[in-house]
Amino acid sequence: MKRRIRIIQVSVVLFIAVNFMLVYFDREDKVERKAYIYDWSEAIQYDMKEQLHTPGVMASAGEEYVYFDKSLGQFQEFLTEEGDDVSPGDPLYSYKVDSFYESEIKLSNDVQKLQGEVTAIETALTKMQQYQLPDASIDDAKTVQITEDEINVELPEDTTEAAVIIEQYIAEKEKELGQKQAELESAQSQLDTLQSSGDTVIVDSPFEGRIKSIKTTLADPIVTIEQKGLQVEGTFSEAERTKIEQGLPVEVMIKEKKTLLEGEVGEISETPETLNIEGESVYPFQVVFEDDAGLEEMLPGYHADVAITMEDSPDATVLYEDVIFNGAVWKMTTTGEVIKQPIKTGIYMDKRHEITTGVEQGEWVAGDQKSQYRSGAAFITPIKLRDIPWKQLNKDENKGKNIVTGILSR
Repeated sequence: MKRRIRIIQVSVVLFIAVNFMLVYFDREDKVERKAYIYDWSEAIQYDMKEQLHTPGVMASAGEEYVYFDKSLGQFQEFLTEEGDDVSPGDPLYSYKVDSFYESEIKLSNDVQKLQGEVTAIETALTKMQQYQLPDASIDDAKTVQITEDEINVELPEDTTEAAVIIEQYIAEKEKELGQKQAELESAQSQLDTLQSSGDTVIVDSPFEGRIKSIKTTLADPIVTIEQKGLQVEGTFSEAERTKIEQGLPVEVMIKEKKTLLEGEVGEISETPETLNIEGESVYPFQVVFEDDAGLEEMLPGYHADVAITMEDSPDATVLYEDVIFNGAVWKMTTTGEVIKQPIKTGIYMDKRHEITTGVEQGEWVAGDQKSQYRSGAAFITPIKLRDIPWKQLNKDENKGKNIVTGILSR
């Protein structure tokens, strides 16, 4: 009996050893191999973004300052208070002039100067709005230099980039024009009140915003006006500063309100906030918003999480990182084979890789790399009862035949 058991044991070991040797020395793939795959994943469609995350804080979009020239006369009174909302044309303070004629001449000169500046801005705007970009196919120049009396702009060769620069130029000039027109109206109003009163000038606000501070000591600036618009302010490290450029899209999560806002990178400082020889330099930046949507309940001082999109790839082909092995995947083909497929990846986000080449959306890859995998081998997967579309299966007229075929194939 013991001898029989010993013979059986030796036979089993020899059987296993022989099969192992046959597989090991099979250089011509004569021995059929099967890959048993217990976990697999589908290449899906997903919007991928490469983002830089940094903290920020809500702040006023800026401050404007109003001054008082003591050489013009004697200060009388403030006509507004701290915290008041003001618009262009609202009175801020009044003073009595020392000399009517000198003050009239000065204010008249200010009006004429501002009228000239307004005209120059309007002319530049009109010319830029009418400017036609040259056809890149017939223009060998790397850049286009617009050098006229009112305009000095260098446009890149790429027409898309040039169109963006023109759009930005027009937006900046329109903003500048609005400010100059407000200053002109303020100067004209001061001249009118002087001419009607004979000795008193009422200084109007050329800006819209909220009175942040009033200096009763008459130290300049005697009135500081905080702009109503809001922006987000933060800082970049030296490494981050090299990656970010103006105009990149930004998502801003306001912590206090749990509100998501969309904006873009505005001004980025070219000089560090403080010069530090030993420590790392940091560069201030701003996030600006095109409109006031979502800003109504926001206040300066609210903290924010800022996500700047440096690169995006909508509708990308995506795989989770755990199915990628040394720059390749084990692709499960429709013919029932598993093959080793080299791939190239793009953006990485949330444990997912964008697949730029090697795998298409809807294709399946093995998710558990085993030493038994061999390119071209037939693969077998376990039955996952919960994944079977039972309702659809019941409608299949050949379901019996298909079930038997599937079982026999294993």
